[in-house]
Amino acid sequence: AECKPEMIPAGGARHKRGSGPLAGGQGGWHNGAMSYLVLARKWRPRRFSELVGQEHVVRALSNALESGKVHHAFLFTGTRGVGNMPARGRTKVYLIDEVHMLSKSAFNALLKTLEEPPGHVKFLLATTDPQKLPVTVLSRCLQFNLRRLELGQISGQMQRILEAEGIASEPAAIELLARAADGSLRDGLSLLDQAIAYTGGQLGEAAVIAMLGTVDRGQVGGLLDALGAGDGAALMQRIEALAAYSPDFGHVLEDLAVALHRIQLQQLVPGAAGEDLPAAWAGLAASHSAELVQLWYQMAVTGRRDLGLAPSPRTGFEMTLLRMLAFRPAGQGSGARPAAIGQGTTSAAPAPSAAASAASQRPPAAAAPAPTLA
Repeated sequence: AECKPEMIPAGGARHKRGSGPLAGGQGGWHNGAMSYLVLARKWRPRRFSELVGQEHVVRALSNALESGKVHHAFLFTGTRGVGNMPARGRTKVYLIDEVHMLSKSAFNALLKTLEEPPGHVKFLLATTDPQKLPVTVLSRCLQFNLRRLELGQISGQMQRILEAEGIASEPAAIELLARAADGSLRDGLSLLDQAIAYTGGQLGEAAVIAMLGTVDRGQVGGLLDALGAGDGAALMQRIEALAAYSPDFGHVLEDLAVALHRIQLQQLVPGAAGEDLPAAWAGLAASHSAELVQLWYQMAVTGRRDLGLAPSPRTGFEMTLLRMLAFRPAGQGSGARPAAIGQGTTSAAPAPSAAASAASQRPPAAAAPAPTLA
């Protein structure tokens, strides 16, 4: 029996890539009804050469197919939206997505078939939670962990799709969408669809920033400037200006962590950060210690993680930046000392003299004996 598990567009018509009424990526007509084929479906890979990433899985499966030694059951685990690929052939293929949601009785029935499968039957099991699968099922499958895709892999695929669709875009806009995809190409293509609709087919950085609720590099640089100068008043003014755009403060902390990562690379591995750093970031890399940048990065990551526990997202964001302002690594000699908001810098108390220190460490003299009466 021939297996054809690929998705069928609305109306029953199957379109080849680059042909049919939807080829332009701007929507089209399906059997008299207007229907848009989303990019995640239109550009779903149909052969190994079109698959983005997962080289370790492609190599194993290609070798198995070439040698004719194909296992009867495969289990694919990992994050969502990183490895879908329709297939067809003479073998009967059963594809069970989110297999961990099967009931106990269903697993028992599946196990009997996995133990003694017919020669023409293959099982493709997929799950994002392999820990919930019975050990008896796991032991009868070849397991492949589908890895999260790198930022460059997602942005590269987006660029290829936009060029094929004839849609103009800015590289910075693609980078923002790829980062928001969080390792999932399917999520990235869904965001790309949303961005195309939001911008009217002109993917500019400013429009994508507005759609995602993120901030531009200039605003992140302003926050870093205030932190580097230890200027609490300027920092609060930057936060107030930022809040006027109603941003996602979790995304802002993520952008801050990305900036600190690039600054740290510039400090410890010059040239590894890729393109030239913005002036504000380069200045901070030159004037502040690597230990301080590490501390700020850890605070940004922790603050983002704990944002849901704060009284409000803005409060959590402000406290994270105020924590960066207040603390320095132990023994830190470089970096500006934070000044209190609206107050001048207070001078430190003078260190005690050597004589005073010695006197403080000298043991107390023995008490004189009390006089006795004759």
